Amino acid sequence: MAGDHQAALQAFDKVLSEDPKHSPALSAKGFSLARLGRAGEALPCFERAIELDPSSADNYRNAALCQLELDEPESASLLFERA
Repeated sequence: MAGDHQAALQAFDKVLSEDPKHSPALSAKGFSLARLGRAGEALPCFERAIELDPSSADNYRNAALCQLELDEPESASLLFERA
């Protein structure tokens, strides 16, 4: 499964190199990074996706889950409330 996420990261990076504001690619990249145990790298992807699409509850939820992984429960709680 990790190989699938690694390959997906390459595809998302290609999309983002052509369109850095592609919110779905940012969100998907964050998801793959999180699944690989790389919450610290995933969080900025979700934060940027939230900036671009503040109506997406999934991005808030996924960012909050990353915050929990990073032992930042107060920040996570705020994001869960916004989700």
